[in-house]
Amino acid sequence: MIGDPEKTRVQRAFFKYARLGLDRENIPVFEAYRKILGCCRNEREANELLAVYDTVRLLDLVGKTNVSDAVRGIYFYCGRHRPRRNDISSLVRRFAAENFCDDRTVYRNLLYARKLYLSLLKRSMPEKTK
Repeated sequence: MIGDPEKTRVQRAFFKYARLGLDRENIPVFEAYRKILGCCRNEREANELLAVYDTVRLLDLVGKTNVSDAVRGIYFYCGRHRPRRNDISSLVRRFAAENFCDDRTVYRNLLYARKLYLSLLKRSMPEKTK
């Protein structure tokens, strides 16, 4: 498999969220919404960033701190810096070593976050009527 376009789209949404400076842990809801709506060009882009915000908050509220820590440590780090080749895989290895877990566990946690993001995004997108 050369590349998964859905995975790339999700990663770009997380990267953009971090570039906007919204990756702080306890950002107020209204400040996040105001900043997201102020910088987006269209409704689809705003929905994607709001889904990232909801994903991170939901992971913290449910108690999936290992998943939210992986998202913050890998996707948000990539968003703040200029992306390079193999950035994510090297960050996954480093994150796994620092947190005493396996690489596969970190990838599984990132997959869980991506699936949650996609389900929240699907719910936030308006239905197309014919």
